[in-house]
Amino acid sequence: MRSLRDVPIRRKLTTIGIATSGCALLIITGVFLATTYLVVRRSVRSDMITQAAIVADNTTAALAFADADAATETLQALRAKRSIDLACVYDSGGALFAQSRRVETGPPCPGEPPADVDEITFDIVREARAIRLGARRIGTLYLVGNLDEVWQRMAIQTAASLVGIVLASLAAFFIARRLQDVIAGPVVTLAETAGKISSRGDYSLRAEKQSADEVGTLVDAFNEMVGQVQRRETERTALLRREQEANRLKDEFLAALSHELRTPLNAILGWIQILRAAPPSAETYERALGSLERNARAQTRLIEDLLDVSRIISGKLHLNFTPLDFGGVVESSIDVIRPAAQAKQIEIGMTRGSAVCRVNGDVDRLRQVVWNLLSNAVKFTPHGGRIDVTINASASGCELAVHDNGIGIAPEFLPYVFDRFRQADGSMTRQHGGLGLGLAIVREITLAHNGQVRVESAGTGEGTTFILSLPAFVPAAAPAPAAASDNGAGGTPRLTAVAIFLSVLAFMVPAGRHLPIDSAPDWLQTLSNINPLTHAVNAARALFFSWRNGAWGSGHARAAWGTPEGMIRRVASWASSGWTCTMRRLPARPLIDVPNDCSAAGLA
Repeated sequence: MRSLRDVPIRRKLTTIGIATSGCALLIITGVFLATTYLVVRRSVRSDMITQAAIVADNTTAALAFADADAATETLQALRAKRSIDLACVYDSGGALFAQSRRVETGPPCPGEPPADVDEITFDIVREARAIRLGARRIGTLYLVGNLDEVWQRMAIQTAASLVGIVLASLAAFFIARRLQDVIAGPVVTLAETAGKISSRGDYSLRAEKQSADEVGTLVDAFNEMVGQVQRRETERTALLRREQEANRLKDEFLAALSHELRTPLNAILGWIQILRAAPPSAETYERALGSLERNARAQTRLIEDLLDVSRIISGKLHLNFTPLDFGGVVESSIDVIRPAAQAKQIEIGMTRGSAVCRVNGDVDRLRQVVWNLLSNAVKFTPHGGRIDVTINASASGCELAVHDNGIGIAPEFLPYVFDRFRQADGSMTRQHGGLGLGLAIVREITLAHNGQVRVESAGTGEGTTFILSLPAFVPAAAPAPAAASDNGAGGTPRLTAVAIFLSVLAFMVPAGRHLPIDSAPDWLQTLSNINPLTHAVNAARALFFSWRNGAWGSGHARAAWGTPEGMIRRVASWASSGWTCTMRRLPARPLIDVPNDCSAAGLA
């Protein structure tokens, strides 16, 4: 059986068919030969008994008249029977009276008559019986026969059986060859398909189902398994491609980041070396200040974009939602970007509907979104181009469209426009700079305002349109009057007065002149040389937004600032005193820095 394990299934089926039919034929032949042997042997024995009875009757007269020649003549007639080898007749005294041998060289008759016997062995038949005349015994007849007829019949039957077995085996072989395709065909096809899949690695191949039996079920299971492997292989390949693409984008981003940071730094360091080398002229000095400011602001924008992306990824982007006129935000953003557009002789047109576009959002973040869209349009619009800004209000919300006739976007890049670190041209020799973060920030801030942003472009050189949609502001029901709190003895009216005072202070200085508070020594030294009133206004702005967003009621704020009246006195004192303060970060608003314990001014 071990020799059949490694042979092809077709040969196995053929061998099984021939072996099964051969075994059946051998068993049938054995039964047939055994039956033939028994039947022929019994026939020979019966014939011997019959011949003995006939000869005994025919030799009765010869014994009675002592005629030996007549008895011999009767026995000679038995020589025609090939199954009788010896015939002997004895008289009543036991003497041999007559005999006959089929072969002269055969054995002679025994000297004495044997006892009455009826015996058959493997190859001899013996028959001895009395010869009677009436009731009186007058002699004995003894016959010896052979079973040659039995063996001849057995030989003939065996030869015929062997011929039958050979013919039956041949028939079984050809029938098995024809029928084995029904069983072996699907299995062989399945094995060939599995081999092709393994050698080629092509999981799109499928085995052909040829029947609805167990083999068909096996084929279905195999195809389903291959399908699962194909899906997993496709997912693995896609994941590998995404990882490779992410690594490529990371490398491109790091290269672009180093370039974008190094470029303004080179300009800053270059002008510093020029200013230190020799006393500059007034014109050179102004050019140096302008260049230093531009490059410092450029670096500030890059770092702010990186910080915004970091806040977005970590979920720490804080928004101050207030009802606002989105059209006003767009107009102010256009005013900011217009000088850059005029430098490239780009015309900016704005179309605004008659309805006021009211939304609920963070004014600074929405201004950042609009500015990013406009700066992106200015960057990719050639000299002498045009940018059209359209804003429409409806009951469901506001829609802003920024269209330019610039370089456009290739269709294959459209799905990736808002991805982080993605740029259509990521090479170091690209014409336009940037880190590919502006549009990603636009999308995230828009989603944080429950809005949507999309891009449309007919292709390269066909211009681009960015469409921003924001939900309309829905006024909430007026809240019930709040009870007096511990923010001061006067409760809510006092807080309102404080809010009015802080609002005036907060917006005395424009947003572009707002100076952040930092704890770095170099920055504190810089602050010490700036008008103290600017710092007082800066602190007032921070405190106002802190109060407006609910951070005023914290224990830390009360401990640091006391009552609202005390806070007002301190702000007024800072406007006329020196500025030497340590920094403290309120836990309730972790992004707002406020001064605390200004001991040098005598305010502790």
